Amino acid sequence: MRRLWWLLFLLLSPLAMAKSGHMVLLTVVQQGDQTITGGTADLYLDVRSGSGRIFIDSFPLTKVDTQISTRLANQVACSYIEMDCSIYDFFYKIEASSPIVGGPSAGAAIAVLTISVLKDLPLNNETVLTGTIDTGGLIGPVSGVLEKAQAAQEKGYTKILVPKWAPSVFVLSLPVNLSNYTNSTRINRTLPFLNQTNQTDLLANLTIQVVKIGNLDDALYEFTGQNFTQPSHVQSNTQYEQVMRQIADELCNRTNSLQRLADKKQLNYTDENNFTTRAATTYRSAKYYATASYCFSQNIRLLASVLENQTNSKRHEKLLELNQVVKKLDQMVENKSLQTLSDLETYMVVKERIRETLDALEAINTSNVSVNLLAYSLERYHSAKVWSQFFGLPGNVLLLDQDHLKEGCQKKISEAEERLSYVEIYAPGYLSRTKEQLGQAYEQREQKSYALCLFTAARVKAEADVFITASGVDLDQMSQLGQAQILAAKRVIAKEQSKGLFPILGFSYVEYAESLLVENPISAVTFAQYALELSNLDMYFPQPKLYHLPADYLFFLVIGVLIGVVGTMIYRRQRFV
Repeated sequence: MRRLWWLLFLLLSPLAMAKSGHMVLLTVVQQGDQTITGGTADLYLDVRSGSGRIFIDSFPLTKVDTQISTRLANQVACSYIEMDCSIYDFFYKIEASSPIVGGPSAGAAIAVLTISVLKDLPLNNETVLTGTIDTGGLIGPVSGVLEKAQAAQEKGYTKILVPKWAPSVFVLSLPVNLSNYTNSTRINRTLPFLNQTNQTDLLANLTIQVVKIGNLDDALYEFTGQNFTQPSHVQSNTQYEQVMRQIADELCNRTNSLQRLADKKQLNYTDENNFTTRAATTYRSAKYYATASYCFSQNIRLLASVLENQTNSKRHEKLLELNQVVKKLDQMVENKSLQTLSDLETYMVVKERIRETLDALEAINTSNVSVNLLAYSLERYHSAKVWSQFFGLPGNVLLLDQDHLKEGCQKKISEAEERLSYVEIYAPGYLSRTKEQLGQAYEQREQKSYALCLFTAARVKAEADVFITASGVDLDQMSQLGQAQILAAKRVIAKEQSKGLFPILGFSYVEYAESLLVENPISAVTFAQYALELSNLDMYFPQPKLYHLPADYLFFLVIGVLIGVVGTMIYRRQRFV
């Protein structure tokens, strides 16, 4: 009988068993105003059955940014191994011998430890790691690399993993206005407690092995010796290419028509950004989204020059006509039945363009119609109209009802809020315009425009992630970072395609990012981040199932069956004794 009870214990114990792990963190300690020294701290993780909660305990107390980066690292880890972490509770504990500088530099280590615990992967305890982590699994630059390496060497570790993007001078390298991608400029703002000297030579003088890594794949290989590289080959989608080429043709034919009209009327217009030449180049490379974007930008300038030559009454007539047709298009889009991920993303794109058209029209003074605003409104409406051709693209069906859309909207807002709160700690007011966009997401939620809310909040989160990822990266390394971001986005898209889904926005933004790498690498990083954020929206929308049982019901059903089996065995044994 004892053996039978022991069998019952063995059967049930995995359901309640906790998993745990430990890793050493590298830290920096401030001494005086600017001097810092390296140190270490212990990171512990216990994972137990639960409901997706994350608990953080530390001694001494860590700052808010460390708590936020811990939550981010947890999300990245769960996404990386495609595990539903909502059935677990995570208990992180950080212990240090002295107060440490708060920050995100433990993000990569926390993600690695989380993956190792969830997947039962033993880690090399002679290796240590420092670096931030972002949504795509990229490991970003941190402060005090030299001091951390010295501390690791003194503690007897044989290898330290440092970010590939370690610059000679740590600065913020971001667009001043993230909406103005063609005129991005660079801001140099020194972060607190960061070394300002080239550390490459100094690191080379250490005896500890210094390995530069770029992403989680690299980190996990160094810690485990296993290859975790994920597929990044994105398959071409014939239907998408056909529609996107048609869109590019329509917008660029419009460019040619407007250009002929401007030439005929001998109007002055400029192509200072070489949009027409860029469009021709990308079209030959079959990058049709980039082509359409360049032609759209040129169309606004050409149309503005044409409208400038017209009377105000004629422009007012066009204004009234546009008001009518854009509302008809809006109604048509609202009546669409959303079935697939492509349908959802098409809806997002078209609705955004419609909203931007209506906002621009509302800002126009009818007594003196602005040629620039009217030109933008007309072209934005035309862009919305041609993008609506993507409705009905084949793909697996998802549950895109209002309840799931609302839940996705709220989750994405929460994620965006968390990222913005983190940025606000380091650069108050820097992303003020992005914060205003988050306010729009809240308004869209209140208006029950949940799909548009999800789209807006996703872009806000992406822009905050660009700040987190690109802070401290030298401009001459930005193209390399963009390439890494593009590769990360392609991995997500490839994963989606393996599930029978096609994220048209992610695919389009990756293509555009590739076209921007040489001339505008900062914008390339931004659009690659958009692609990352918008490629896996299906996580909020399950596929329909004929039969669906709640997880709790299944859990207790399994328990009941096991108890019944063992109980029957015990009964029969007693009966025949």
